[in-house]
Amino acid sequence: HLDREEYVARVLDREAKSTPPEAAKAMTVAIRTFLQQNADREGDCLTIPDSSATQRVSASPATTGARTMTAWTQDLIYAGDPVHYHGSRAT
Repeated sequence: HLDREEYVARVLDREAKSTPPEAAKAMTVAIRTFLQQNADREGDCLTIPDSSATQRVSASPATTGARTMTAWTQDLIYAGDPVHYHGSRAT
């Protein structure tokens, strides 16, 4: 079990980088939003498969850079339409 913000940081490490900073901050918001929109709830926990069809999670603890970018955006989610991403286009 991972704390939500540790989860976000580990996905950032696995799927992107913590630089450039503004891109990494935007990515953390997208990761957190995708989790909120697509995870199943089990009590107080959110569950989502570790799959290339969803989000890939680093097995290692998050790097300092990823934790820093995640902390900058802590608890922020995109509150508009659902986020969908495939290949090189977002819809």
